[in-house]
Amino acid sequence: LERLRMFETDAEHWLRAAEEGATKELTRLLDDGFDINMVMEQFKNGDSFQTSALYAAVLDKQEAAARVLLDRGADPNLTTSGGTSPLMGASIVGSLPLMRLLLEAKAELNAVEPLTGGTALHGGCLAGNAECAEALVRAGCDTTIRDKHGRTGREGALGEGHSAVVERLGSLEWEKNADMMLNAAGDGNLEHLSRLLDECCDVNALGDSSTSHTTGQPVRKTALH
Repeated sequence: LERLRMFETDAEHWLRAAEEGATKELTRLLDDGFDINMVMEQFKNGDSFQTSALYAAVLDKQEAAARVLLDRGADPNLTTSGGTSPLMGASIVGSLPLMRLLLEAKAELNAVEPLTGGTALHGGCLAGNAECAEALVRAGCDTTIRDKHGRTGREGALGEGHSAVVERLGSLEWEKNADMMLNAAGDGNLEHLSRLLDECCDVNALGDSSTSHTTGQPVRKTALH
């Protein structure tokens, strides 16, 4: 009975420690054998859902707590009872440092939330977090996935009036097309080059072709170069 009471007390402290960034308490509980991937009920903004300590830390932007949990083996892909992953949570709250931590821990880029059909990219776009959206695209996320409303992340941002996100993603698409044109021209792949031009890629777009030995910076060239 005493052991049960101790467990119940520790369980109460577990999520609270994650939410408050109490790394020493988290470490003590883990050293005492607490299950790092235990899912417990959390109340947030009037909602109740089952969640892990890692997700709780992410939602409150507790980077140090998230780092401790990941270093000790927390599952970066363990979702809430609603199917929201820690990476989705980090994108929604707009925490670039937490996103980087989770990506380093091999968080699934294209996991889909069952309720909305959205990914971490959708979360960042709909929340208006341009830097998070850019980080996900640069990490290689699938930008073509559509949620249950039929929208890509960019289209969701457009619908919500988040012009900064739309502009940032448009710029990334332009860079990607410029690099593809440069590669196609360098390889002499006329078919691919023609297709890109037919898709309205800018024939004078600058892409990264190499790194300067003098400055260490990318050298920008057009497909003609």
